Amino acid sequence: MRCDYYEADLCNSCKDLHLAPSVQLAEKQDRVAQILSAHVPAAAWVAPQASAEEGFRNKAKLAVGGSSQQPTLGIMLPDGKVQDLLQCPLYDSEMRAYLAKLPALLAALKLPPYELNTRRGELKYVLVTQSPKNRFMLRLVLRSKRLVPQIRQLTPAILQALPGTEVFSLNFLPEHVALTEGPEELLLTEQKLLPMPLRLTFANSPDAEAARDGAVGDVPQTSELVLYARPGGFFQTNTQVAQALYQQAADWAADYANGQGQALDLFCGVGGFALAMAARFQRVFGVEISESAVLAARASAQQAGLENVSFEAADAQSIDLGAYDLVVVNPPRRGIGPELCQWLSQARPAAFIYSSCNPQSLAEDLGRIEGYRVLKARLFDMFPHTDHAEVLVLAVAQK
Repeated sequence: MRCDYYEADLCNSCKDLHLAPSVQLAEKQDRVAQILSAHVPAAAWVAPQASAEEGFRNKAKLAVGGSSQQPTLGIMLPDGKVQDLLQCPLYDSEMRAYLAKLPALLAALKLPPYELNTRRGELKYVLVTQSPKNRFMLRLVLRSKRLVPQIRQLTPAILQALPGTEVFSLNFLPEHVALTEGPEELLLTEQKLLPMPLRLTFANSPDAEAARDGAVGDVPQTSELVLYARPGGFFQTNTQVAQALYQQAADWAADYANGQGQALDLFCGVGGFALAMAARFQRVFGVEISESAVLAARASAQQAGLENVSFEAADAQSIDLGAYDLVVVNPPRRGIGPELCQWLSQARPAAFIYSSCNPQSLAEDLGRIEGYRVLKARLFDMFPHTDHAEVLVLAVAQK
């Protein structure tokens, strides 16, 4: 991938860009395998899932600088100025075309950029999410609510200037902190969620009952799974690799289900793993602390007509988890921690699948969980040109 920003030393976010993609992936695989070597045997590793080299990012998090008349959108520099990044090749052509319209629109709206050094101004960040069908969610992060009446009045003009925008909201971050958004959101469109359709392939019918009856056999069938991105919520940044991640988990889970049994998805977010496994199990239960994420997951289940999947907004460490044939955990970077490791060791599901964005905490948790051996592991290159590694592990109970 060629990047003018990188070559001009204007942005070094993709620090490994000087290496060929195959070299990047091999070095990342070696590094992750070394971190996990005490718990994941070399024979367990499946070939890593590569990403597209460019055009894979479905999110743009753009700091705002310059002036009201000439705003600049991109990356914040140490001196408080903003380097334009609207033509970053990590975005595809549709995203870049959308982003290119923003400076003129913001200038017309006369929204004063927030100045890091003086702590004056209003507009801090512009956040954009792109769906696989090239629909968009636009969020403006403001210091205060002073301009809300003005922006609300101009919302129809904003949506007309940015075709394809389905969700538009304002986020408020009054504090002078190193964050890209605050806890309060004001939706300005009737639509609250952005559909993010994925394509998953199953060896059996998506109808679990038909599959159990042998009506379909092993004929592969492709189904559309619609997840929902929401303002302020987490969604994987690389849609292609996220789709492969959910597909792999569903395929591994199939060996422990065959239309029977129960599965649990902890830290389920918007329900990606739980919904991908729904055709395999009689019942799937997802637990997530974020109520808005649970609402999005329930919307996906309803859209897909999946009555055997349910979700609860709760802390995974504070509820009675019960007994399951398969458990999936997808924690934040800190991992699942000692208490849930102990629960897994005692609950003894036939297998568990661990999706990790931090190989170091994954290694620590695998060291705490007793009575299991890792059968399969796979690296997913969610963020090419960086050190970031997403790892999926399948562990089975030892007899």
